[in-house]
Amino acid sequence: MVKFLTKLILTILLSCTALLLFLGLDSQNGKLIDDPVKTPGVSEVNYFATPTARNGNDCLTWASACTFRTAAAKCTGTRYCRIHVAGGVHDLNNGLDGTGTTISVGYVHIQGENPVGAVGQASRLVNGHASATKVLTLTGNYCTVEGIDFDNSDQTDTGVTFLNIQGNYTIVQDNLFRQVAADPDGTGILYDKGSGAAPVSLSINNCRFRRIKDYGLRIDNASRLYARDNQFVNCGVGIYASSSSADETYWENTIFEYNTTAISLNTAAAKKHIFNSVHFVANTNNTNTFNAYTPDIVFREVYEADTMRYAYPLGTAGGAASTGYAAVTTAAGIQSWAYGAWATIIPINTITRPFKIVGISVHNWNSGQVYRLQLGYGSSDPGQTVPLGQYEFALPNPGVNVVKTQASISVYVPAYAGIGGRIMTSSGANDELALALLIEEL
Repeated sequence: MVKFLTKLILTILLSCTALLLFLGLDSQNGKLIDDPVKTPGVSEVNYFATPTARNGNDCLTWASACTFRTAAAKCTGTRYCRIHVAGGVHDLNNGLDGTGTTISVGYVHIQGENPVGAVGQASRLVNGHASATKVLTLTGNYCTVEGIDFDNSDQTDTGVTFLNIQGNYTIVQDNLFRQVAADPDGTGILYDKGSGAAPVSLSINNCRFRRIKDYGLRIDNASRLYARDNQFVNCGVGIYASSSSADETYWENTIFEYNTTAISLNTAAAKKHIFNSVHFVANTNNTNTFNAYTPDIVFREVYEADTMRYAYPLGTAGGAASTGYAAVTTAAGIQSWAYGAWATIIPINTITRPFKIVGISVHNWNSGQVYRLQLGYGSSDPGQTVPLGQYEFALPNPGVNVVKTQASISVYVPAYAGIGGRIMTSSGANDELALALLIEEL
C-alpha cells in the first residue's frame, strides 16, 4: 500500500511539473518564463517602432509602438533587446539635436520589417536635420543591424555618418546605405573606436552602398573585419582603410562599380587585408597608389572589365632591340641544373599599382636545350624576396622566333615591387634567356 501511494504521489508531481512547463510557467514564482516585462534578465524583450507613433506608448506591440529613439532608449542591456522597425521613414534627427540615435548597451538586434529589395515599403532610418553628423551609433557589444535602408536623400548635409560602430562583435547584414541629394559628403559605415578601446570583429554581409560621396565603408582604429557579398556603386571611395590602425580585414565576393576609387589602403605599416573574388567595373581607380611595398595585401580571383595589359621591360624609342627585354644568364662553368645569379627584369618603383604576371615572352636564347626559369619579387633589385614559381622552356636551336607562354600566377605583386629572375640549364655553360613579362595592373 505504501509503495502504491508513493508511486501515485510521484506521478502526480511529475504531471503537474510537465503541465506548468507546457503552459510556459516558472514553477517557482508562477510567472511566464519568456515574459520580458515580468522576468528581467531572461530571454529577450521586443520593442516596436513606427514612424507615426507617439513617445508616450510602451512600445511592446505594434498597436502601442513608439518612435525608434524611444524604443532604443528602452534597451537597458539587462537582456537581449530586439527593436522591430516598421516599414516607412523613421527620422532620427529632425527636431532633435542632429547627433542621431546612440545605443550604448549590448545585445541589441535592430530588424527592419522588410529586408532591402523585398516587396513592400522598406524600413528607412534617415537624417532629417539641417546640420546632422550621425544617424545611428552603436557602442555596445554583440549588436546586429538587419534589413534597414539608411538614407540621406532628403538632406544636403555634409559629413553625415549613417552607421557608426564602436563596439565589438557586431553583425551588419542585408542593409542599404544611400545618399543621392546633391551628392553631399558622407560615410555609410564608420568602424572606429570613438572614445573607447579599438573595437574588434565586425561582420558585414550582403549590404549595398550607393552614391556615398566620401566613403562607403571607412575603417579607422579598428580591426578584424569580415565581409561577404557586398556592393559599392558610385561612391567616392568604396573601402577606405588608410589608418595605420586598420588591420586584419577579409573580403569575399565584393563588387565595385563606377567608384572614383574602389579600394584605398594604408600600406606604410604591415597591415593585413585579403580580397578574395573581387569584381571591378568602370571605376576611375581600382586602388589608390600604395605608399610602400607590402606583401600583407593579397588579391585573389580578380575579375576586371576593360583590363589593361603591359609588357615590361619597356623598349626605348629609337634604341637597340635589346632595350625591350631583360637578359637572364647562368655563369660559365656553373654546375648543370644549378641556378645562376638573380637578374632584374622589372626594376622597383616601375609599376605603381598591384599587378599580376599573365605571360612570359622569350625573345632570344643561345642554344637549343631545356631552360628552367624562376621568378620572384621584392622591395630591392633584383627582386627575389618572394618566389613566384618556376617555368620550363624546351627551346630549339636559336632562330628569329619569339616563344610565348601563359603564366598561371594568381598572386598579385604589390605596387612598386621589382621582379627578378634566374635560370638553370643542363649544359653547365654560360647560357642566356632574353625575355619580357606581360602584366595586368589592378
